[in-house]
Amino acid sequence: MKYLAIALLFIIPLAFANLYGPATMSFEKTWTINGMKNTKIELDGIFIINNTYQTVSSIELSEGAYLIYEKEGAIKVGYTGTMTDSKKEITATAIVNVFYNPSLPSDSYFEITGIPAEDYIKYNDEISAKAVELADTSSAYTTIKELTEWTNKYITYDIGYFGENVPAEQTFVERRGVCVEYSNLLISMFRSLGFDTKYVSGYVYGTEWQPHAWVEVLVGSTWIPLDPTFGEAGYLDNSHIMMYRGKDQSEIVDKINSNKKLEFETSESIEVISSSKSNTKLVDLNYDYDEPGERIVVTLKNRKNEPIFFSYDIAIPVDAGKGERKIMFLEQKETKKMAYPINPGYLQPGFVYNIPIITMINDQETKYDLVISKENTGGGKSSCPLAFIILAVSSISIIRRR
Repeated sequence: MKYLAIALLFIIPLAFANLYGPATMSFEKTWTINGMKNTKIELDGIFIINNTYQTVSSIELSEGAYLIYEKEGAIKVGYTGTMTDSKKEITATAIVNVFYNPSLPSDSYFEITGIPAEDYIKYNDEISAKAVELADTSSAYTTIKELTEWTNKYITYDIGYFGENVPAEQTFVERRGVCVEYSNLLISMFRSLGFDTKYVSGYVYGTEWQPHAWVEVLVGSTWIPLDPTFGEAGYLDNSHIMMYRGKDQSEIVDKINSNKKLEFETSESIEVISSSKSNTKLVDLNYDYDEPGERIVVTLKNRKNEPIFFSYDIAIPVDAGKGERKIMFLEQKETKKMAYPINPGYLQPGFVYNIPIITMINDQETKYDLVISKENTGGGKSSCPLAFIILAVSSISIIRRR
């Protein structure tokens, strides 16, 4: 046998690390009102949410502004007064602690019984049929995983749709959009099956802070967060900041009543005070090689005594095989195996291969070198001594954001 070690060079592009541990941020929103002096104004402005995944530790307001507390933790900003100039600015600043660390109730079966959905989230026969095709009535969580993952892959992200607010029926045909379209379509599919849902409006970090929308779905008494744009479920990364929740985006608007004509706009700014990686290891991860099938085998075992969702990325050098990014769901203590075939013809007799693999479980990275010996079945002796050579240059990347 030829004892030649094949070294694969790989490059990991640097990107923003969207972490899954706790984060603390300063969130500031300003309502700028332009009108005539002595105009009476009454502001009803959406601002921030205080709930299981996001706690507000303090709020500062402009003079004269006040807080409006609504159900399910929504906090609005109000102001009633008369403009003393042609321009009025009202500012609110909150210190927000974000941590998506869900505790999921036991999985259960469900019956397909559609619930009403109108306007942006209305479903038709085609949307309903696709949802039924993806659904598993014996498992609400498997259904959630399949619908969220399908939506993530079905729609092509197109920044040209920003601000268009396209309804689900149109998105289902065009297959393009931004976060609003992803969320509308996913909500319409869930509602066609009978799941109660919420449309969430807020901010997220991509290449910069930007307005964002995602989804919550009700299982038992627990609202489970889902981000179909970025393919996340349960554990969302800690760059998500919630401002308001409603049936769809039509309920998420700032309102100003006045006795005269005026114009207003809003602006937001976010400062990260701290951000941490998750300190909980969700799964045990093992690698193996199936020699007869020439496949890389990855084994995942849920360490928790409850069901879990998580984001799963595996990167394999492109010459050797193909990785994937997906949402995973595991029941309590469940073990799951995934197989990744080696590219046909890649392994040549008489060589030893060292294949680097990178796996991400949420923000937990594992690097592993899989060593594969390919036996020489042709006989004869090698004229080459032990050596190390570079056979190819391959790229490994973990994509976190569009």
